[in-house]
Amino acid sequence: MGVADAFMAVWARARATLGEGVPQDGSAFDESPTLLRLQSQVQAAAPQGRWQGPSSDAYAFVNDRHAGALGAAALLDRRLRSEIDRSVAVVTAGRRDLDDVRQWVENAAAAVPRTPEGERALYPVISRGSGEVAEILQRSQADMNAIAGRIQGIGAEYQALGNEFKLGNGDGAAPGAEPGEEPQLAVGDENEPWTYPVDPPPPVNSAPGGGRWELGQAYPPGPGGGPPMGPIPVPKPWHRSIDPPVRGGGSGLEDVVSPPSNGVGVRPPLVMQESYEFRVTGEGFSNGDGHLRWVQRDGSWHQAQWIDYDLEANHLQQLTGNVSVPLGDHSWEPIDIKDIYHLQVDNPRLTLYIPDPSGSVLELDPNRPAVSGPR
Repeated sequence: MGVADAFMAVWARARATLGEGVPQDGSAFDESPTLLRLQSQVQAAAPQGRWQGPSSDAYAFVNDRHAGALGAAALLDRRLRSEIDRSVAVVTAGRRDLDDVRQWVENAAAAVPRTPEGERALYPVISRGSGEVAEILQRSQADMNAIAGRIQGIGAEYQALGNEFKLGNGDGAAPGAEPGEEPQLAVGDENEPWTYPVDPPPPVNSAPGGGRWELGQAYPPGPGGGPPMGPIPVPKPWHRSIDPPVRGGGSGLEDVVSPPSNGVGVRPPLVMQESYEFRVTGEGFSNGDGHLRWVQRDGSWHQAQWIDYDLEANHLQQLTGNVSVPLGDHSWEPIDIKDIYHLQVDNPRLTLYIPDPSGSVLELDPNRPAVSGPR
């Protein structure tokens, strides 16, 4: 078997991981048009001043809850469809990219003679093609893992929506209830509601790059247009691993900032240098303090969850002079997001790159303000 044949065997196994046939899009999972039509019908059945009194208030409250649940289910259907459509796009792009690599290798193989010299000429082509195949599979897997995590979160929101009406038949505590049973805001005063399009700031125990806000199901506004009233189910904590981890770029080796040992302005014969690279290995919702808050968007209120990222750092150190002497074992170690900011305070020459599960990277400019707080 020649090197080209060996590559084609590897390529075929890689291509098989992306399946055969036309992937099913998310349209079969989207019942939002029907749900929104039902929501309109329920909203039209509200008292609207035709009926007044405690019973009317109680009925209106429950009616609003049902209408809100239908709207929330419609939104979840749309989000689920969007994630499934994204998975189709990942498969389609992966297949296309693999086909392009195969065609490039086939063209190169056709241009060389079938001799030992021609085989040797193909080695760089096969090496590059194999590397691109591996990169395509890793990228597709990372994208699919991110989509799977979001779908898992949507599933938890479906479950919470169902539990809300299973536990209380959707009634909650209606206006006119007995003293002590009045509905309460689902969050306390220490966690003020927020209005899009600006994202809320991260919780006090995190920082930009350490996670993200993710909107949950939609609820109708409460009194005065504020957050909804009534017992609102709290999302359950969850966690997922990201395999393979998503890596950010390395900072590059920079001098460790410290006074020279042999005179001001004189560079020592050996200088300590360091660099950092970060990767995200998992994400999850912990339901910690400040990790759940109300956010208003498009007239509805959402429970926004702060999704924490599990971050690891690879710290490289070496003594650099006429020769370079690497130090340490260069292993990956867990790190907190605030500690990453403090690393830059300790060595402001570094430019740090923090990845997220989607593959985006937050660049920490050395000139930006440092994050305050305990180390």
